[in-house]
Amino acid sequence: VLPEEWMIIAAGNRDSDRAVTARMPTPLRNRFVHLEFEVDAQEWSEWAIQAAIRPEVIAFLRFRPEVLSQFDRDATAFPSPRSWEFVSRILAAAPEAAVEHELFAGAVGTGAATEFSAFLGMFRDLPSIDAILLNPAAERVPEEPAAQYAVASALAHHATDTNFDRVYTYLSRMPVEFRVLAVRDASLRTP
Repeated sequence: VLPEEWMIIAAGNRDSDRAVTARMPTPLRNRFVHLEFEVDAQEWSEWAIQAAIRPEVIAFLRFRPEVLSQFDRDATAFPSPRSWEFVSRILAAAPEAAVEHELFAGAVGTGAATEFSAFLGMFRDLPSIDAILLNPAAERVPEEPAAQYAVASALAHHATDTNFDRVYTYLSRMPVEFRVLAVRDASLRTP
């Protein structure tokens, strides 16, 4: 007998996914409460910030939330919350540029990897966070929404209680939705 505070929880794929499933016998199915969960990009982003997922990945998935989860039972690799965490780990390992895209494709599939690699190229070409923090009133503010997501996410990742005045000086020059995003993300990471 399990203690009163305990409960058994099982997770699995749906039969309709045809992805490593076996039908439960009817009497066993009747002893469970069955729930289906949907992937939510905002909730995933909040988790990702607290889990130290790379800001490049978070910024990309905020810009392209529909790429967070695209199940394809026939693909070797496809975008999922789990595989984007793999991409974050790949970035953290700093692979050689010649193999980086192939590693991303091995985690999330070719299509998502191609989009992410293009976004990453833009992300890496943004004003440096150090330059922004040194001169927040004058450093260039990008005009493209993808770049604004990237800068806001990167600033949130680097914000501390000692530099927040400079972070906000720069953010105040951006559209309000990016200010809100960066402040919320910074406070999630470091309350």
